[in-house]
Amino acid sequence: MTRTRSSSRADSTPSNDRRGFLATLGAVGGLGTGLAGCLGDGGNGGGNGNGDGNGDGNGDGSGNGATQGSSGSGDRTLTILGYNFYYPDSIVEPFEEEHGVDVEVISLTTNSEAVGLMRTQYQGEVDVIGVTNNWVEPLWNADLVEPIPTDDMSHFGNLVERARTAPGCVIDGTQTAIPYAYGMTGPMYRTDVIDEEPDELSWDYLFDPETIESNDLDGRIAMRDWAIAAFADAGYYLGDDHPHPPSDLEACRDALEAVFPSYRTLWATQDQHLKLIANEEVVVQHGWDLTGFLAMDQDHPVEMAVPPAGTDGYADAHQLAADAPNPDLAVEFMDHYSSPDASIQQMRNAGNLPINLDAREDMTDAERDHRSVVLENEDRLRMRRYFGDEELETAQQMWQELKG
Repeated sequence: MTRTRSSSRADSTPSNDRRGFLATLGAVGGLGTGLAGCLGDGGNGGGNGNGDGNGDGNGDGSGNGATQGSSGSGDRTLTILGYNFYYPDSIVEPFEEEHGVDVEVISLTTNSEAVGLMRTQYQGEVDVIGVTNNWVEPLWNADLVEPIPTDDMSHFGNLVERARTAPGCVIDGTQTAIPYAYGMTGPMYRTDVIDEEPDELSWDYLFDPETIESNDLDGRIAMRDWAIAAFADAGYYLGDDHPHPPSDLEACRDALEAVFPSYRTLWATQDQHLKLIANEEVVVQHGWDLTGFLAMDQDHPVEMAVPPAGTDGYADAHQLAADAPNPDLAVEFMDHYSSPDASIQQMRNAGNLPINLDAREDMTDAERDHRSVVLENEDRLRMRRYFGDEELETAQQMWQELKG
């Protein structure tokens, strides 16, 4: 059993506890109305996210540790700083047994806290860091991660190219991260209300007042309470090819301001996101692939859209920590997680697309059908880039003003 320490801190960003989300999803037999328990830690910023993945602020590194644990008897321990839901026993235990090691996961709450935690607590203790691709750059700039040797990795060449070459996975020609999860965010909508193909539904449903009015959507749409997501979505609506960051933050703010009265709510946690679907409170919302695809796998009338104007793609990825106690073992773990078997298990555990192309052969017809809009329109995914310190601060300030 994998041992996990949770790294918690006072933060305005919501939890990225997808394991809790998935447990609740199963507990209610799919997205039922009787919800069991609360998910995430609340807050009104944006965290994750890769899901989707990105935290909104700058982690200060303060936290405590709680450990979930492997009772293995290995002589060595591989320590990972990442999201614990991505490390189920079905993926981790075969590696432990093969290498005679224990795996410990220090659980992140948001991507943004990784830099602070590594600086203040875990450098020299952590072997592998796992953040979303657009949050690798701050780690690299802080000299907290090392280049990753890929020559001896047996699965590297078979990983989705869009993910393994994404910003952050490659920096200045150097491989700085190995993706293990590949996904997208975008409009999620109820197919029993909106008769639109998922590759044709546009961002107008979340931003255009005329579209919202003509489809009786006032008070029936929702946005994620996260500046990066809201401003990027507005950027796509306004015609930006790659709004990370948007070319015109003020124009994005104006577009959000115009539609703000139509939003039923701003969701910040998985619990809120889940309830909006389960209770049929909204028709269209900013959605996560894991929420949408898993809901579809359980036959709920929802769909993830990949609009013609494009939408966000992301790669949750592993980095080699500077001063890692076990650097060779760390790279072997990254390769293990890149295998077809681990890749298909990861998809069924968290909902993302398989990162290893061979794993797609093991998808069921239903799994493939539910994800077909992405598989057939991958060229529309814009892999996230780091927003930039100044742009992020400006977007966050504008977002708070809009909410105020």
